[in-house]
Amino acid sequence: PEPTLWLRELLRSPVAGELSFDALASKPAIRYFNADHGYYDPEKAGDDWSDYEWRTAHQRGARFAPASFVSGYLNSEVDLGDALADLDAPVTFLWGREADITPLSDGRELADEADARLVVFDDAKLLPHVEFPEQFAETVLGELNRAFA
Repeated sequence: PEPTLWLRELLRSPVAGELSFDALASKPAIRYFNADHGYYDPEKAGDDWSDYEWRTAHQRGARFAPASFVSGYLNSEVDLGDALADLDAPVTFLWGREADITPLSDGRELADEADARLVVFDDAKLLPHVEFPEQFAETVLGELNRAFA
């Protein structure tokens, strides 16, 4: 889809943009998104992680990237599968099996296009690194060891 200039400018504006972003980045909104799309089991993330997300979202200038994302200005014409396939390095995707915003079928398709490895975390959605931090780190270290052995 084409980027929408008026929406980006509205969301970047001092009053309407700040109010809209504050609503989207409120603690209840963050908890709702995490429970709906972020985590298979929100209890695994705990309050510390949502507090971290809230603090991150409230850094100076933090609202500008989401404004560009929502309005389509971060969309790229680059074919990600081709770009990753052209890399002179192994690529591994780590994906939550239950992800719904970017479903596992998208991960499989991208991994096939990029000639990449796909590691799937069961009982995880969009943020498997939060739900399974130890296993995620072990997997990343294992992939690094495998790539550079």
